[in-house]
Amino acid sequence: MSFDCWQNGWCQAAEKCESPNFGPRPAQALIDLIVVHSISLPPGEFGTQAVQQLFTNQLDWDAHPYFQSIRGLEVSAHFFIERNGKAWQFVSCNDRAWHAGASFYRGRHNCNDDSIGIELEGLEGQSFEAAQYETLANLSKALGRHYPIAHIAGHEHIAPGRKKDPGPGFDWQLLQKNVAWPPQYFPESGNFSPDWKNIFCARSRFLLHQTSAPASLFAFTSIAEAWICKALRRQLQANSHQCFVATERC
Repeated sequence: MSFDCWQNGWCQAAEKCESPNFGPRPAQALIDLIVVHSISLPPGEFGTQAVQQLFTNQLDWDAHPYFQSIRGLEVSAHFFIERNGKAWQFVSCNDRAWHAGASFYRGRHNCNDDSIGIELEGLEGQSFEAAQYETLANLSKALGRHYPIAHIAGHEHIAPGRKKDPGPGFDWQLLQKNVAWPPQYFPESGNFSPDWKNIFCARSRFLLHQTSAPASLFAFTSIAEAWICKALRRQLQANSHQCFVATERC
């Protein structure tokens, strides 16, 4: 399945099911992180439609005893991938979904501000289906072509001690193989602080994918990224592009 057709942050290949649980991203937010979660409602039961109902504030709290423990919860994610690999989308990737909660990763707090949340139907600690890995990899690669993704991590990595999903049953090495991204993108590398080389690679791929005009203007707003801009300029010039780089103090 191709995930390359997008409109206003919505992936046309995913089943659209709009959630009211979202808000605007902060100005200048750099969407460079994918957060992988796992969820099933009730826990361990699949194909119930309860996740879709939760994310759209339509869950019947009295339908199952477990739902009493989450009564009134208002959450969402950008995507949800069922056991058969079907993808649902609830929030535009241009907007801020409510999936991460209190969190910290790659030197930044509040990961909801600049991440894309993908829920896998499953139970933390248990395994996931091949179809889910395939959809997750294809969706992640498409996101990397539309946003400057430089990191992908689990909820357990951005909120350690508070969250444990997707857990030890999730195969990070398989995901890395399927997306063909460098190890530095993944949590096993111990890359929990900003990696400017990593960010450069992601931005280069993103900008070159987005750019078709012979002349382009790319402005980065921190002095710390100036050397990245020089390398990006060399790469663009090698591809017959002109690039004018502007920096300013924050």
